[in-house]
Amino acid sequence: MKTMMKYISILLLAAIVASSCSDFLGKLPENVVPKDEVDYSDKDIMYQPVSGVYSLFADAVSSWSLYGFYVIRDDQLLKGLSSDTDQGDLLDFKKFNYVNCSANWINDGAWVWFYDVIIASNSAIEALDRFREYLTEEADLRKNDIYKSEVKFLRAYMYLFMTRLWGDVPVFTDNAEVDGIFRSPRAEVYEFIITQLEEAAAVLPDEHPKNLEHVGAASKYAALALQAKAAADIADWETVYAATETIINDNKFDLYPDFYQLFKKPGQMCEETIFEAQFTDFGKSDDIVKAGGYAANVQGPNGNWIDNEAGIPIWGGWGFLPASEALEKKMIDRGETVRLTTTLLYSAQTDPDGEREYSGVKYPYRLTPSGDQIFSTQYKMYNGKTYVPSDQMTPGRADWGCYNNMRMLRFAEVLLLNAEARVHKNMDADAPFNRVRVRAKMPELTGVTLEQIYDERDMELALEWGERYYDLTRTGRAADVLTGYSEAVRYYPIPRAQIDLNPNLGK
Repeated sequence: MKTMMKYISILLLAAIVASSCSDFLGKLPENVVPKDEVDYSDKDIMYQPVSGVYSLFADAVSSWSLYGFYVIRDDQLLKGLSSDTDQGDLLDFKKFNYVNCSANWINDGAWVWFYDVIIASNSAIEALDRFREYLTEEADLRKNDIYKSEVKFLRAYMYLFMTRLWGDVPVFTDNAEVDGIFRSPRAEVYEFIITQLEEAAAVLPDEHPKNLEHVGAASKYAALALQAKAAADIADWETVYAATETIINDNKFDLYPDFYQLFKKPGQMCEETIFEAQFTDFGKSDDIVKAGGYAANVQGPNGNWIDNEAGIPIWGGWGFLPASEALEKKMIDRGETVRLTTTLLYSAQTDPDGEREYSGVKYPYRLTPSGDQIFSTQYKMYNGKTYVPSDQMTPGRADWGCYNNMRMLRFAEVLLLNAEARVHKNMDADAPFNRVRVRAKMPELTGVTLEQIYDERDMELALEWGERYYDLTRTGRAADVLTGYSEAVRYYPIPRAQIDLNPNLGK
């Protein structure tokens, strides 16, 4: 059985693109070789372009700057760090003040990075078509179809990120079309995403990702779960229902019983996983790694290193994106215990559990559920879903959460999307809804309403991918909840540097 990890250090083959793309994006994707140098008759290297796209995808979703840009408008978190001036534009974005946004380096960088993956995806599909010309055996042709569908899934994921951020964005599948391209209306972007995922789901294997030829690759169920997520954004409840019903009824997934460990090393590729972005240190204290790009590290407690009584260190993070007291209050008011313990990682700012002495100075600490000591920091609590306990870390790898997979699509969200679709279709939604609540040790409810489903999503998906913001906007509740929000500022402005390169983007 081959794993995705075996391939992620391999160069992306056949991904060189036309010079017009460089004008559009400002730079070419990294790790490319000229496509004319590839031996397309060698079917043993046919997966390499796909592997390269996975690697670029993982780099994009785990970038600290892109992640912060994507989630910052979520009211479940704060901007964080010691001063408003450190990445102060993020604070402006949180307040929906976009005066400097069009020229902001993170805005432009996100645009370029996401399109890097899209351009690489287009090139990978082109390369796979070239490989196909030399294939004669049915099994090899089947693999080629699957590989192209994996790339379609990754490309659709990028477009979902982009349309959620900027609304109308250019959609193209041929890199030669890029020069002077116009933005596609948001409705057309979603139509493209949903159609691409339907095509991919029809080809991809109907297996749990741990059982695939390349462990962790996209399956039929990853395509359906992403399709349901996209369809919910545009209130296409028939599509949401059909996709989630298939995932549920095929019985390849279940809720992982331990919500706390779900987000830690034991939860990787568990029965709840539908898709994860993969990272690893290969269990070695040095040598090659596939690090998580600091999306986890940026959210760790800052100011002091953390350890346990055995002295195993975890280096603190950057202190950005700490959890808000509004989130804590809602969890406490609801009587959340399991999800609160997992989601909110407390520092010693309040209710310390003890003191440690260093160089004659005593420092208070707060114990994590795993026994690690978090010292006093500027903020009361952080995202506990990014925390990897010291006893699960490879010796010598002390970076905060950097070698843990990022959970992208979970069965719990499928259940809640299914429940939401059922309510919209005037069907009973209690069963899928209560599966999620039972795992969280919350009492079961009957006659479930949309408002209860929204609240459940708030708790289950708290501090994950800014889902709170995208839920509020898609359901029309954002203006009632988020200070400064209006539909006029739902999307970020297109980066000025991109409009300068292609004025059509400003139209």
